[in-house]
Amino acid sequence: MPLGLTELFFSTTDRHGVIRLGNSVFARISGYAPDELAGAPHNIVRHPDMPAGVFELAWERLLSGGPVGAFVQNQDRDGSCYWVFATMSPPRDGYLSVRIASRSGLFELIEPVYAHARAIEERARQAGAGRLGRAALGRAVVEEALRDRGFASYDEFMAGV
Repeated sequence: MPLGLTELFFSTTDRHGVIRLGNSVFARISGYAPDELAGAPHNIVRHPDMPAGVFELAWERLLSGGPVGAFVQNQDRDGSCYWVFATMSPPRDGYLSVRIASRSGLFELIEPVYAHARAIEERARQAGAGRLGRAALGRAVVEEALRDRGFASYDEFMAGV
């Protein structure tokens, strides 16, 4: 079920990414009941085509105490994908993520960047690179692609969203 342009949904997690709470829109969009989401790892909705490098960028900012925004491709319980723009922040003892429908003009720019980063990560996986190495490589690919498109940094790109 698509996310309406005026809808937003949120979830909170502990410091390990385990869902504490999500609103009814999160449950509807993800296809999981609220009690199935509570206590589950947040990556229950992670789409396999999402480059790990984007999450490395996000975690760096969250762990340093700052907020971050990112276009994120998720998948629902049935395996269908949905895109959101997620704003994540680190309150006292966990994380808060608020998502809206992806409607910025920059969304069309980021889709091929993510696809390229994911392809590079997959080639690295096939060559024997570990999870953390693939994430670092994907992050570098995303940052380089954004620089090639005229953004000085990932933060500058996000400021334009």
